[in-house]
Amino acid sequence: TLQNSWVDYNTATYGPAQYTKSADGIVTVHGLVKTGAQGTVIATLPVGYRPSSQILINGVVAPLVDHARIDIKTDGTINASLSSTTWTSLDYIQFSTN
Repeated sequence: TLQNSWVDYNTATYGPAQYTKSADGIVTVHGLVKTGAQGTVIATLPVGYRPSSQILINGVVAPLVDHARIDIKTDGTINASLSSTTWTSLDYIQFSTN
């Protein structure tokens, strides 16, 4: 569930923000989100889908296709530090739960 005013960008075109876990424990996060406040939690992954140590990912934001810092913490929170909330890509974030 998206939090703090974060919403899916356009589910008809890009699909909803979501996560999956493979049989070997690899979690993959997908989605394009928008309008949340900078520095707030985007979503929280459930127990079993969380990394054993904090993950730091270089993401992409619009409108100027700038860089974002996306953190996934051991409590499952996904947080982005970014310059714009027009859209933020969470596509192909992958990490092991082992």
